Amino acid sequence: MKKSLKGFLALFLAAVLALGAAPLAGVASLHLSLPLRGLFTVRSSAATSGSCGSNATFTISGGTLTVSGTGNIDDYYGEVDPPWYGETFTRVVVQSGITGIGAYAFYDNGNLTGVTLPNTVTAIGNGAFCYCPSLTSFTVPDSVTEVGTGVFAEDHALVSVHIGAGLNDEDTDFDYFFDGAYALASVTAAAGHPTLYTENGILYNKAKTALIFCPEAKTGAVTMPATVVTVFDYACEYCAQITGITFSNALKYIGEYAFCGCDSLTNLNIPDSVTAIGDYAFEYCIDLTTASIGSGLETFNNTMFDGCGNMTAVNFSAANPNYASHDGAVYDKGKTTLLLCPIGKTAVVFPATVTAIGERAFANCAELTSISLPNSVQSVEDEAFNYCEKLQTVAFGTGLADLGYDVFFFCNELKSISVAAGNTSFKAESGVLFNFAKTVLLAYPQNKAGTSYAVPSTVKTIGDNAFQQNANLTTVSFPAGLTRIGDYAFYWSEVFKNFAVPEGLLDIGYDAFYGTYWHDHLPEGQVAYAGKVAYEYIVSRAYDYEMPEGYVLTFKADTTAVAAGAFADETNLAGVTFPASMTWIGADAFYACESLKQVAVPKTVKTIGDYAFGYTYGEDNSELVPGFKMYCSAGSAAHIYARDNGISRYVPTTPGSPKAASASYNSIKVSWSKADDYVTAYLVYRATSAGGSYSYIGSTGKTTLSYTDTGRTTGVTYYYKIIAQRVVFGTKLYSAATAAVSAVPVPAVPGSVKAARYSSTSIKVSWAAVPGATGYAVYRYSPSTGTYVSIKTTTSTSYVNGGLNRGVTYYYKVRAYRTVSGKNWYGGYSARVSAKTY
Repeated sequence: MKKSLKGFLALFLAAVLALGAAPLAGVASLHLSLPLRGLFTVRSSAATSGSCGSNATFTISGGTLTVSGTGNIDDYYGEVDPPWYGETFTRVVVQSGITGIGAYAFYDNGNLTGVTLPNTVTAIGNGAFCYCPSLTSFTVPDSVTEVGTGVFAEDHALVSVHIGAGLNDEDTDFDYFFDGAYALASVTAAAGHPTLYTENGILYNKAKTALIFCPEAKTGAVTMPATVVTVFDYACEYCAQITGITFSNALKYIGEYAFCGCDSLTNLNIPDSVTAIGDYAFEYCIDLTTASIGSGLETFNNTMFDGCGNMTAVNFSAANPNYASHDGAVYDKGKTTLLLCPIGKTAVVFPATVTAIGERAFANCAELTSISLPNSVQSVEDEAFNYCEKLQTVAFGTGLADLGYDVFFFCNELKSISVAAGNTSFKAESGVLFNFAKTVLLAYPQNKAGTSYAVPSTVKTIGDNAFQQNANLTTVSFPAGLTRIGDYAFYWSEVFKNFAVPEGLLDIGYDAFYGTYWHDHLPEGQVAYAGKVAYEYIVSRAYDYEMPEGYVLTFKADTTAVAAGAFADETNLAGVTFPASMTWIGADAFYACESLKQVAVPKTVKTIGDYAFGYTYGEDNSELVPGFKMYCSAGSAAHIYARDNGISRYVPTTPGSPKAASASYNSIKVSWSKADDYVTAYLVYRATSAGGSYSYIGSTGKTTLSYTDTGRTTGVTYYYKIIAQRVVFGTKLYSAATAAVSAVPVPAVPGSVKAARYSSTSIKVSWAAVPGATGYAVYRYSPSTGTYVSIKTTTSTSYVNGGLNRGVTYYYKVRAYRTVSGKNWYGGYSARVSAKTY
């Protein structure tokens, strides 16, 4: 135990106090906070003399440890203990010249009963005298102006402390200063202290306008000075022996947790002057039965009496303009919204005016066994019945139209929920709550009898928390049309193990099956699936319950979805390969996976939830992972997600300069220019109308920038688009499509066209046959019109043009045609040829 106590203490205090570390010397602020230390320390051999600072030494003799020299005693953070740790001494005497007591300098000394500090000491570090269970009193010299956190933490025998004139009430957290010193009965301040005043062992500011700290062992009734305006946060926390409080009539504010754990208080009378009361101000005052609140309170927070298990009435003054009471419960002034039912009540009488049950209004009402809400109640807000541990039945009236989130959390005895006939928003069947259309199952009672349940065929959604903490169900049958299983749907239903996720279900919420028998018995070291949805990676003992470092996640080939939060906080996850079957990635699926620097998401993914990729903890838990990049298809859900979240992204560039032209009577050649250097292929798509459906017809390699589409019909217009493709981490990514280009298949241009003198008055024109041609048209240049005029249509591959003038040069072109359904479709003109008559 000795080896690990200091590290454990530092961890415990740092966690409880949620404060960062600061060194002793040179600190600007007087508040020295606790560090987070290792759980295990390196044990150095104890010594009876030696160095303990740059200019400080110590000796142990006759049960007294004496420190002499100048400057500071060292801080003992981390893994090094003070040199005297483990030696036996009962007193510490620090001689004049020493200016600072280092952090943890005298911690965990079970024999220490007294400490003497000189007036040269100005600072006492974090935890300097903590866990000294025999220390009964302490005097802080006037010279001390800086104190750390937890200086006397867990000093269980400490009864009295005297505070010198140097400490300032504005910069010292006295509650943390004495954390866990539960025998402390009196704190006194030096006479003439510039900022502090003590009365009956309780610490106030000098003007007696603020109650700063009351020792935990204070007994009897407490009467505040008439001038007190403020009770500090935590000021009287865990003062379990205070039996009564007389508040100042000048009091305005009672701080957070100010009287938390004052177990012996039985009633409160809060004066009209009080305008604000902090969260949890009277939490766990377990003997408190009644509280009267005056006319001045402006905002009521229903956490202020949390854990007051015997409280049966909170009575507001009739003069309060904001709040009213009815049957000991708290409402708004018009008594339309129930704000708090005291948790000791066993029954509730509602006013006729009530229309709403406020957030957490019945939370922790552990004595209620049944609740029947009147027909006038239209809404029940979030967590309304949380921790009603004996509640067995709940009946909603005809008026209920709105039901909040997680209304029945930890109602572990709940057996049945009913809804009055005539309600048009909700209905109940066999004690199970649904929306009116029975498309959403909202709540299945935690203690409903039976081990199996068949969800009705109409249900599309299992609501958030719907089956949470069920004690009896082992088997649930889902309907084929189910589309969502909500967040925490079966959370901590410990015996639940048998279910089959429908084929088409994609959306599984956060921790939907956490704590179930099914979840707790999944094989370690692999991805768990609920149907075709990747639910979670089950960590392995072999890797200290973490993913192996550098792990690359590969899903089953038919995986369709990733559940919300499935792989969140997997800090060793370095890569993910998605199958083409993937269509859904839930919110937070890869949140805080800080080793995951890049992902390629298939175009098939149509839905990506909030914070699914690229985010980690930070302000508002929404800091981008440094260097994270997404590889996406143009216009895909991944592309939109990356763009909208400001995430670095790669999308293949679109091919340029698309063209289409007839290559023959039954083929078209499509061409384009190069996309980016990373593209691995080009895909060609065809349609028969510009706005029609384009179908994939073929592809080329990265260096081939054209494609010939064969088997087409002459005379039909065909439309084409080209898409660039790149493969990253096995995932195919696609560019945006080019603009549509079109062409019509027609016969090719005749080749080998020749013109030769045939006679003194004729010329013969010839050409090679064109595949698919029905015939050919021969054209001769007309000087009078400046155009080529058709002079002959023939099925032959030559023509003699007679009746010509002698000694004249004539020019010709030829083109082929194909007849389809009685219409001639002409190809392009040949090159010009010429010949001269005699």
